[in-house]
Amino acid sequence: GLSIKDQGLEIAKRWDKDVKIDALRPIFALGHLRMAASHELGDDSEEKITTALDAFGINQRDMSGGWGLATDIMYDRFTGSLLELAGIIRHCRESV
Repeated sequence: GLSIKDQGLEIAKRWDKDVKIDALRPIFALGHLRMAASHELGDDSEEKITTALDAFGINQRDMSGGWGLATDIMYDRFTGSLLELAGIIRHCRESV
């Protein structure tokens, strides 16, 4: 394994900006929804909200009866993401 402290340049060389970690998607989506709730996002705000909800598998049109189910889904997906990320970190630590 590489040490961030001692081998930061090597880590930076290996970084691939195009690699996506699916477990992070709900975490970033929650941040986007939070921003949408308190800030004007511009002309594409509805698209940004829809994209963020898609990360949780939620269709805004299906929430006409209320957002309780959506909240449950978001908590479940967010928790699953945190557990998955913890597993990734644990695996990295154990492989050092």
